[in-house]
Amino acid sequence: MYRLSLIISEIYNKYLPLAEKDGVILNLDFSDTTKEIADPERVKQYLDEHLDSTLKRSDRGEVTISVDKGAIVITDSATTLSRAACALLSNRYIEASSRVGFGTTIKIFLQPRSVISANPDSPEEKPRVESAGFAVSIDRTAPAPVLESKVELTGKQKQKKFSLGAKLRLRGKKKPQSKTKTTKPEAPKKSSGLKSTLAKQKSKRQIAAAARKADKEVKRIAKKASKQAKKLSKKTEKQSTKKKITKTPAKTAAKKSNKELIIS
Repeated sequence: MYRLSLIISEIYNKYLPLAEKDGVILNLDFSDTTKEIADPERVKQYLDEHLDSTLKRSDRGEVTISVDKGAIVITDSATTLSRAACALLSNRYIEASSRVGFGTTIKIFLQPRSVISANPDSPEEKPRVESAGFAVSIDRTAPAPVLESKVELTGKQKQKKFSLGAKLRLRGKKKPQSKTKTTKPEAPKKSSGLKSTLAKQKSKRQIAAAARKADKEVKRIAKKASKQAKKLSKKTEKQSTKKKITKTPAKTAAKKSNKELIIS
């Protein structure tokens, strides 16, 4: 056995900061702290899931957690749900009810409702599905294929009949337009003898082009060598003239000195 007050306190402390952050007042109201339950994990899971979804739906007002006649009650004063949504949320352990001006109430029963149905204060009868229909159609005539699926449910709760329906429409990608390929006329097939003669002519042309290229290269190298030879010859001539000029003053000085010696 596990104490119910500990489970409620744990979940309350978990979601209190989130509620304050969103501007929702989260209240806790239960008087009997000694009540114990045999299945704490299931109750904790249901309380965690439905309190989380309640706080996500509500952006104002107050949310209260209380214990009343074998059930944990979550009351949201600011949110109203449709009958179909309440029917989908309800099961053996959960009862959802909503009313304009009064908000939404979620009851989490500590025992399955089939066990406590003998109690005069038992919750409302669970809705019963009487028939279900499903249809699928594909439209391929449009540029993009379209898939449509429909689901319809009819049921009964107490003496009231209800019907639920859902429709899904999916559109595929457009088909790529087929491009007409222009077929080129086939070239006439060449005979093997003609191919060999063409190949020989091609090789001769390549050899001739290579010979012309080599001849041009030889002429270019020879021209460059002749230019360099001319430059070298001019350089040597300049150097030889400089030597002659430098020699003449020395000879005149030597002659003068010889004359002076002879006279003396």
